[in-house]
Amino acid sequence: MFDDMLGVDLETIKEYPTEQRKLIAILKSMYGGQLRLDTSRKTVWSKPLLAFEVALAAFSDGSIFARLDIELPPDYPKIGPTVHLIELEPHTAALTTKIKDVIDLHVKSETGDEFMVSNILQDIETKLNDECAEQERKAAGTSLEEERATTEVAAQADATSRQELATRQKQAEIDAKDAQLVQDVENQRRRRQLLASSHSGDNDER
Repeated sequence: MFDDMLGVDLETIKEYPTEQRKLIAILKSMYGGQLRLDTSRKTVWSKPLLAFEVALAAFSDGSIFARLDIELPPDYPKIGPTVHLIELEPHTAALTTKIKDVIDLHVKSETGDEFMVSNILQDIETKLNDECAEQERKAAGTSLEEERATTEVAAQADATSRQELATRQKQAEIDAKDAQLVQDVENQRRRRQLLASSHSGDNDER
């Protein structure tokens, strides 16, 4: 039995553990109608087993999407979810691998984290958005590698420009100090000359 998440009353799923009910509330606020809750699944010991079907899409292109089936064991989050990739568009080996890597990474590294599922979903959305951006770059005739190379060149040029500016500023400070030193020496020389002339005039008067 699938229930639209928008119509789920959290009181009707009180048989689920607290952490899972909190997760449902979070997912309901984040995804709403993008999820369907399956309340019919049970463990082999007839305990209620929380399951979802969720559809995620790239923000700017709904034709790039993934549909997943997520099943939470009664001990979630102490035990990670079982996540199946039901549908993916574009169904490429590269994108499939990226999404499965996201799932594996979170399941292995976030044991005990009640937000594990929401983290998985958000990272999958990021991968779909990356795929969308890559397709746009290809359509424009620019590959991701070329864009990164261009960005790196620009960053290096900016860093070089900043370094040159800093060097010029430092040299200008040194030149200013040298010029001030020369001026100070010249002023002292003139004062000595004035004093010498003054003493010479006094001696002549005597």
